[in-house]
Amino acid sequence: ADYEPFLRLRRAWDDQIQRAGGVEGASLAWALQKVIGLRACVLLFVAVVVELGMSVFGVVLALDFLLSYLQRVYEPTQQGPFDMLAPTAMVILLCFVLPLTHRAAATVVTLMDGYYTNLCAAGL
Repeated sequence: ADYEPFLRLRRAWDDQIQRAGGVEGASLAWALQKVIGLRACVLLFVAVVVELGMSVFGVVLALDFLLSYLQRVYEPTQQGPFDMLAPTAMVILLCFVLPLTHRAAATVVTLMDGYYTNLCAAGL
């Protein structure tokens, strides 16, 4: 019973019970937030927002931007040769780097969620 997450959660829960005047009004979410800290809660929230934003909007906006950019580049090339560096860099950036960044953000969210869930579950 000397396990540190358990003791921290127990102290935070007892403090919450005293503040609320009983178990009925006590907030388990507040006690869990006290165990992992405000900084961790904010970082986890920001990581989730970035990951969701990239998964929902990032790919769609990147594809729209890429297709419209390639259309703008293709139209003037009907007259002759043109520089391929900018379109190639755009394709590499939007088709490879953006999905890899999304995967990295999803991995960070999963690792943080697992770590803090393990910490809170160990305290329970």
